[in-house]
Amino acid sequence: MGIEPLMVASTLNVVLAQRLGRRLCSNCKTDLAKDEYPDKAQLLHMGFKPEDLEGLNLKKAVGCSLCSNGYKGRFALVECLEMNDRLRKIIIGGGTDIEIRKVALETGMISLRRAGLLNVMRGITTLEEVVRNTVGDETEKPEKLTKKSESEAEAEEPETAAP
Repeated sequence: MGIEPLMVASTLNVVLAQRLGRRLCSNCKTDLAKDEYPDKAQLLHMGFKPEDLEGLNLKKAVGCSLCSNGYKGRFALVECLEMNDRLRKIIIGGGTDIEIRKVALETGMISLRRAGLLNVMRGITTLEEVVRNTVGDETEKPEKLTKKSESEAEAEEPETAAP
């Protein structure tokens, strides 16, 4: 956008992101059968903390005459990044969005995914709805693509018959 990092760091106070999620119908929502739960590794990968899994009670959408497919109304998933000195130093230093997000999560920011999972634990929405509306909280850089060796590249090329 052409804005100097120093100007952003010195004038920005808060960054807010939000998504709307569908609220489960209070008339027909039911408990999800334990055998339908994702396994522990999947739940942890989605963003649950190990302590969240104790007594976890997931709900599912059923549908009734009062709602639309088990959902009635919406609620806001909100992520609020409050600026602090650590974040300002990263921005002024030209840090990446991954570095900024990592420090924000370390300093207490609740991400959209985490806000959604908290609503799942409260029985307000389903896990599927949160996964549909949010991205994971991974803060690690994706592995760089490696250049293929010439032999690998040749092996992938389709063979063409000579006319």
